Amino acid sequence: MKKIVIASFAGGVGKTTTAHSLATAMSEYGKKTLLVDADPNSALTFLCGVENPRFTLREVLEDSKLETSVISTGERFSFLPGSARLSEISEITSLLETQEFDIALIDTASSLSALTVQLIKAADLIIIPITSSFISIRAALHIKDFIGAEDVKKIRILDCGMSSEARTQLGSDFTILEPGIRKDEQIRANELSKVSILTSAPHSASSSDYREIGYSILDELGMI
Repeated sequence: MKKIVIASFAGGVGKTTTAHSLATAMSEYGKKTLLVDADPNSALTFLCGVENPRFTLREVLEDSKLETSVISTGERFSFLPGSARLSEISEITSLLETQEFDIALIDTASSLSALTVQLIKAADLIIIPITSSFISIRAALHIKDFIGAEDVKKIRILDCGMSSEARTQLGSDFTILEPGIRKDEQIRANELSKVSILTSAPHSASSSDYREIGYSILDELGMI
């Protein structure tokens, strides 16, 4: 199973929206997709309409079986919820090894933790959403400085509103995914719908962009 980690040490950059949207896109392309909420704040779990799940990522990391812990969704991907108990993890014995799925999209916390570090190191690709905010750019550079040179090669920048200057600056250090995600008011309006924007507004500009990004990632990973 290929692992794609959505990471940023800055909040409000679109990590959760990106994870949810790409999981939907890859499911549409026929891949057995697992969406994972690895953030103790569990925003993704809330946005997927899951309340008080019996099994979460916390239990799976403590040796519960992944295959019996996931939740089936109407968007064709499987979902592993998060919980506040993830903040208590200090030692990890398992990192989602399974042949049940083709690919996993993992939404991470906006703060440095043992869990986020290990997920980044285990990832096949690391996607960092960047907005027009300087803080989001700084967060990407922070991740670059924090991980090893080999892991930096796995980073892909997702343009969620970068300026041309930011694209030039980051383009010298990272690969920038194309196309960028166009600004779309439907993303904010979609937040409480409990489905991704690809489902609620399938013909929107951002839905089209996320589908193209999803295809390009699968192509890069040799899965198309």
